[in-house]
Amino acid sequence: PECRDDPTYSSHLGLSCLAHARFDCTAMHAIGYSNEDMFLLIDSCPCSCKIRCGVWTREPSALPSMTPTMSFPPTGTRSNHPSNVPSTSPSLSLEPSTTPTSTPTYGTYACNDPSCQDNVSYRSPLQLTCAGHGRFDCRNMHAIGYSPDDIYELITACPCSCSIVCGSFPPPPSDAPSIPPTISTRPSLSPTSGPSALPSRHPSSSPTVSLSNEPSVLPSAKPSEMV
Repeated sequence: PECRDDPTYSSHLGLSCLAHARFDCTAMHAIGYSNEDMFLLIDSCPCSCKIRCGVWTREPSALPSMTPTMSFPPTGTRSNHPSNVPSTSPSLSLEPSTTPTSTPTYGTYACNDPSCQDNVSYRSPLQLTCAGHGRFDCRNMHAIGYSPDDIYELITACPCSCSIVCGSFPPPPSDAPSIPPTISTRPSLSPTSGPSALPSRHPSSSPTVSLSNEPSVLPSAKPSEMV
């Protein structure tokens, strides 16, 4: 048989093969696909998933593999020794962590502000509505291929479904640096390697703590008073 997408395929989210074309089909567990769901997806959509027919199997083989098998659900028993390398995908847990995270938690939005509601006309890269994302963590959609801009647009358009209050999720940083330099009101923590070419338009209100190793090029407009 030909190794082609099945035009009749529809996932449990109602998505066709083509709707999965720009995403990683092997990572769809991140948005709730079971192992069986992913098998049916990859088996039905080899072209969209870019996986050759017959490579992705449903049942484990009777003989042990020469290389370790990658499993998406965690193993049922704990290892006696820590792994030598960190995991490429973090574990998902319903329990809160005992230590604070390095990034803020945006909390749960009760959708009680009339000015902060889902955009009914929004469609995501998966062609899902806001309600279609209600069962997922909108911030983790990068796991299947959403770009930072995709995630920002999703959360901005769907605060109720994503449970994130309007304006609390920051936009992604710009890919290109700004043309004018950023002006800071705070002094630099480390001195420059050489003196500035021109005198500052905003002189310091307090003298420097350390002595200069080189004499000034121009005489001071206000000579120091001898004590």
